[in-house]
Amino acid sequence: LTTHSNVLIDQFSKQSDAQIIHVTHVDSVATCATANTYIENNGILDDLDVRASDLLQANGIIWVEGPSDRIYLNKWISLWSDGELKEGTHYQIIFYGGRLLSHLNAEAPEDVESGISILNTNRNAIMLIDSDKRTQQATINKTKQRIRREFEAMEAHCWITKGREIENYIPATVVDAFWSVADSVQVDKYESFFEYLDNVVAGQGGKYNAKKPLLAEKLAPHMTIENLTEVLDLNEKMGLVCDAIRSWNS
Repeated sequence: LTTHSNVLIDQFSKQSDAQIIHVTHVDSVATCATANTYIENNGILDDLDVRASDLLQANGIIWVEGPSDRIYLNKWISLWSDGELKEGTHYQIIFYGGRLLSHLNAEAPEDVESGISILNTNRNAIMLIDSDKRTQQATINKTKQRIRREFEAMEAHCWITKGREIENYIPATVVDAFWSVADSVQVDKYESFFEYLDNVVAGQGGKYNAKKPLLAEKLAPHMTIENLTEVLDLNEKMGLVCDAIRSWNS
């Protein structure tokens, strides 16, 4: 397939059975080079004059705090859509970086006095936010409540986790499968997953607390519809997420 489309670079760079060949033409000489690395792929994007503003052309954007959220969410979307919905084809994921959330808003761009308008990036949006609640009585902070109100006003979905963090959606059966333990209890929805993990397998919580993306990569293959469906509100939320992505692509 010969193309000048930047969309295919992202799509095929994730497939182990495909390769991307960068063809350049200088004077009368054509040169071909296989693009194997992130930097080499970026070189193709530079030649195509692809800009960051091309996110505007994505069918929809899902905003998450960081890389581990992206790994879990992509896995769950794949499971709940039976492999139909794929990042890079049907949606894009952007990191907002935790504390930087206070600089974002979901109001109409012309109404924004300060900060960054999510709608300036893409009008189709979902946001996933950790509640960070440590007890049932704890309240969601004002920034997160504001973002949720703004998303509701534009009829978009803001998912604030029912538990403390995204890791509180990890089923006990996944913990059992990866660490080869038996009958561990489910992490409490307001408990630190990493303190819980230290109690299940000594030292593992401390090991992975600073390596959350690595943990996500290791646990995601053990996740199934069967072991996730009954965890907190995950089944309900993933139905809403997949429905929204399909509506973006209709």
